[in-house]
Order: sequence, then C-alpha cells, then structure tokens
Amino acid sequence: MNRLSPAFAESRLVGSIAAVMLAAAASGTHAAPLETLTIAVNTGFTTMDPWDATDNLSRTAARSFYESLYTFDKNLKPTPQLAESVDISPDGRIYTFKLRQGVKFHDGTILDAEAVKLSFELGASQDLKRTRRNFFNFVEKIEAADQYTVRFTLKSPMTAFLERLSNGTAAIACPSLLARAKTKQALAFEACGTGPYKLVRFNPAEELLVERNPDYRVPGLPKFKALRWVPVVENSTRAAMLQTGE
Repeated sequence: MNRLSPAFAESRLVGSIAAVMLAAAASGTHAAPLETLTIAVNTGFTTMDPWDATDNLSRTAARSFYESLYTFDKNLKPTPQLAESVDISPDGRIYTFKLRQGVKFHDGTILDAEAVKLSFELGASQDLKRTRRNFFNFVEKIEAADQYTVRFTLKSPMTAFLERLSNGTAAIACPSLLARAKTKQALAFEACGTGPYKLVRFNPAEELLVERNPDYRVPGLPKFKALRWVPVVENSTRAAMLQTGE
C-alpha cells in the first residue's frame, strides 16, 4: 500500500474541506450571507496549538483562526500570507520579511514584527515543551528590524525554510494570549490569531466552533458565518448526518 507523506496528506485534507465549502457556496442562488457549515470528521482533536499538534486534523482546523508568514497555494507552492515579501541574502542565511500593514489580531491589536518574534521564540521555547518546538532549530536568531520588518538569521542555509513556514506550524498568535497562557495546556484550549475565523467553543471530543472574523484582511472572506467541526467516528453515522441535512 502506498503511504501519503504528512505534507501531502494534510494538503489532501485541506483540499477536501475546501472543495466542500466551495460546493456549498456555489449552490446558493441568493446574495444573503451563508450561515454555519458543519464538518463531520472521523476523529477527535488534540489541541488548538499548531506548535504542539501532531495530527493533521488539528493543524488544519487551526488554519481557521491562525495564519503564518507563508502558506501553501493550491499547487503546494509557498506563497506570502502575513508576509508581504522576503529578501534572501546571497549566502542563504538571512531572510528579511516585510509584513503586511494594518493586519489585526482577533483582540484588535495590530500585527507587527515584535509579535512575530514573540510567537517564534515561545514556539521554540524548551520550557513550554511544545511538540514541534524543534521544527525551526536551524534558526540562530530573530530580530525585529523595525515595526513591519522581521529578520531571521539561520545557522546555515536551509533551502526548505519557506516550506517549513508554510505548513501551518509557525502560527502567529496574539501577544496577549502568549502573555497569559504560561503552559502548553493553556494554549491547547485558547486561540487568538489573525485568521478568517475566531474561536468560540472547543471541546476536543465533541465540537470546535468558530465564527467569522469581521476584521479579516481579505475582502469578501470568509464566506460562512461560522464553521462547526464535529468528531463522529462511525462512517455510517456521518453519512446519515449528510443525508438528513444535519
């Protein structure tokens, strides 16, 4: 049996969910805002913290409310998300990112270089023991060059750096959340980012509910008022839910 790589498996999951959402959006014949989309999945969630999540489902769902400097496009090519551009030094060790200006976190504060620096420093912190804390262990230092410029100096050239930034691990969280959440357990149940949705309610075995972020930076998005993720283990039960409109 052929096995899918984690990155490809994740892209398939993201693509499947996106296809469902696009089909639902296309089926509407009126201009009224779309309401809640319920997504039944075959397993429970582990955490809302992408820096600690080992399963593709949790990391995919976290993309509802977290964004990174880069993300993958539909062809799995790294493309800027919270970054506007990047300049790479000739020796391949220094990556200087210009951030998009005017991007708001869910708590109303503005995204800046210090927030990016803080997210990465706490993500890699050995004290918090987040599962993916060593994912960027090739980074030597991070500097906020000015309000909207952040500079990464690598220990040695890393050709896959942008790919690492794009896979969802390097979520940029609200500084206010990082200031009060002192353990990885606290970060598992709270979320505050710049994404299209805000976290409303989370019970790992029962439900993840997110609602539209009215301040999202992309005009016209998100299309749905809310997303409701429901873990349902049995395939037959999920099929029945689909048939009954649940």
